[in-house]
Amino acid sequence: MTGMGFWIDGLCINQDDVLEKKHQVNLRMRVYSQAMSTVAWLGAPTGSSATSINILRNVFGQCSVSYIDGSKDH
Repeated sequence: MTGMGFWIDGLCINQDDVLEKKHQVNLRMRVYSQAMSTVAWLGAPTGSSATSINILRNVFGQCSVSYIDGSKDH
């Protein structure tokens, strides 16, 4: 079976905690550097971002999702 892998991540970093921010930035840099393609949204939601999220929900609503722990969601 072939498929396409996606990593979807929602992240809030406490900007006042320098150690947490440094750790999270380094971790994300390592994760995203291994991706073939990366799309990032930085900022508050807008009308167009809501539309994009709805499109992704529709696309992924037709897919089987496998989680890192091996469980599945249909």
